[in-house]
Amino acid sequence: RWKISLHSAAAGSLTVLGMSMLSSGSGLLLGLSVPVIAWSRMRLHRHTLMQTVCGALLGAVVVIVSLWVVGAS
Repeated sequence: RWKISLHSAAAGSLTVLGMSMLSSGSGLLLGLSVPVIAWSRMRLHRHTLMQTVCGALLGAVVVIVSLWVVGAS
């Protein structure tokens, strides 16, 4: 069955939040966690590539919309 990776969603949201609230360099360093977490979820056979990609995108979009709504971006 198809299930989105919430671990990847957390990594994607943290990356966007870090890029918004910290310097771009710090945010990009947080971005390195996204492929590592996605790889680990696939390595453990918990998710497919598309499930991890969609999870990371979902997390990023949620934070982007949230920041836009509160006017912080």
